Amino acid sequence: MDHVLIVEDHEENRNLLKMLLEANGYRVTAAGDGLAALAHARRDPPDAIVSDALMPKMDGFALCRAWMQDAALRPIPFIFYSATYVQPEDEQFAAALGAVRYLIEPLEAEVFLGELRAVLQQWAGRTAPSPASPLDAAASHALHESALARKLEDKMVQLEAVNRKLRESEEKYRRIYDNVQDVYIETSLDGTILEMSPKVATLSKGQYKREDLIGTSVNALYADARYRDAILQAIKQRGRAIDVESVFRNRDGSFVPCSVSATVVRGADGELKTVATLRDITERKVADAKIQRLTQLYAALSQCNQAIVHCASEEELFPQICRVAVEFGGMKMAWIGLVNAASQEVKPVAAYGGGIEYLEGVQVSVDAGSAFGHGLVGTAMRENRPVWCQDYLNDPMTAPWHDRAARAGWRSMAALPLQRDGAVIGAYALLSAEVNPFDEAARELLVEMATDIGFALDNFAREAARERADLDL
Repeated sequence: MDHVLIVEDHEENRNLLKMLLEANGYRVTAAGDGLAALAHARRDPPDAIVSDALMPKMDGFALCRAWMQDAALRPIPFIFYSATYVQPEDEQFAAALGAVRYLIEPLEAEVFLGELRAVLQQWAGRTAPSPASPLDAAASHALHESALARKLEDKMVQLEAVNRKLRESEEKYRRIYDNVQDVYIETSLDGTILEMSPKVATLSKGQYKREDLIGTSVNALYADARYRDAILQAIKQRGRAIDVESVFRNRDGSFVPCSVSATVVRGADGELKTVATLRDITERKVADAKIQRLTQLYAALSQCNQAIVHCASEEELFPQICRVAVEFGGMKMAWIGLVNAASQEVKPVAAYGGGIEYLEGVQVSVDAGSAFGHGLVGTAMRENRPVWCQDYLNDPMTAPWHDRAARAGWRSMAALPLQRDGAVIGAYALLSAEVNPFDEAARELLVEMATDIGFALDNFAREAARERADLDL
């Protein structure tokens, strides 16, 4: 059984090479550097040595020179197997020192084993040939220094390439970090903000800068502790939180709806921390609210039509359509007012929802000369057109009723004229707790609802006229 000494400073590579040789019938001794290899070889001379070139304490070139200077070891063939010194000059230096092969890693296992078998067969029982032109100490030292210089130069080139890639990656990361729309945030497990991207200025509408928040507690940015608890619970249960809805609190107390994704990681310092992204979902929430409003208004329109089919009079219909607007249409309150032709005042005849008590004693008129005749209801009836108020408390048209609206929680209003036999007789008033709820689609549905109510009033009038005619007959 041939005995092979392998010299390799990387433990994993050394073990793999040892396993390969032993699996193919060789007895193997392994060393991690040149000094250990010399000690092993002098105690138990191998049939061949396979050595790396770059190693600590004594590298492969110094080992080869010491090997050839030892009379007992010189006949044992010396094979280099290196992935670091790969220039032709390195192979020439190794041959000048007395090496019989210079193999470049990595090699296929069969190729490597073939080279080793060839060397062992060629030098079995023979004295390994001396170098073609033996090197004196000065020449060997000069070539060794040259090899080291080449290696250092290669390392510097590789290092510069790595540094260039690192700089490019850092610049790329910085561009992403600075420009990504989501806010990136790192916190310690106690909630202290360690890092945050500059996009927090955009999220907070300029109220916060990154520098303002680093070192502060992230808990102060939640509109409610329940949002924080929901994120922590998701991380605890599933290892991460994905797209959990939260609300970001601004410095002035305003809120921004956010989607939060977060997980816990171990930093380079070994400490656990939470990394998260915050995404402004205001547009998503607006879109969701629009879909919900339209869904509610479609339901209200359907219920209104059912009420029209089943009701036989205005007195029966009006309370029903007020209730429908609130329970199905998402309105806070709805009321219907009819005009007194003599006084031109509009009096509520049906109402439903939150704040109906504030209709008590309310003054509304269709008279353009009255202080109460330029509101939404008066204007809608006088001009026979829908009138929309998207922000009740800041609209001059609703100034006389601002105090009532503030106490009742009304924030927007629609006034739709109601006709009977082509004449405006009243108005359908719908009040919402939201600002800006009446987009184009919502307006179209509400106008359709008012039109259907007008058809019902015409039918009631025709039926009443028919009954009067029957009585006269």
